[in-house]
Amino acid sequence: SLQSSADSTLKSCTDNILDSTAPKAVLMQFSMTVGPERIAEALSQVKNAAEDVKKKLYDIIVDGMMEEGKMKKREQMTLEWKGRDTIIITVRDKYLGQVQDAVLARGVLELYVGEKTVSPSLRKNLGCGTK
Repeated sequence: SLQSSADSTLKSCTDNILDSTAPKAVLMQFSMTVGPERIAEALSQVKNAAEDVKKKLYDIIVDGMMEEGKMKKREQMTLEWKGRDTIIITVRDKYLGQVQDAVLARGVLELYVGEKTVSPSLRKNLGCGTK
């Protein structure tokens, strides 16, 4: 059927991005004030990742943002993927740390390019459709 064909095209597009060894980064510019705990919670709720790995990501974000506090409007946070298993976290151009875990790295990237994306326009712009 046409629908299942479209679904398989979407899936393979997402998988190609997720499985690629090409450099990947997400730059988040905040449109409102958000606390470090809320950001860390949202990014560390990856299914299948080990609890200690999720806690490490959470702690890097919360501890790293402690000094300057909440993200304010127009401030930026960057997540950069190194290879298939490492996420590097930068806030306000300051390196906070990195987590090396393939399941976590894939899960966080899926937040942005997976089928249940937080940014449908990003998926569409990457040629992955609107689903």
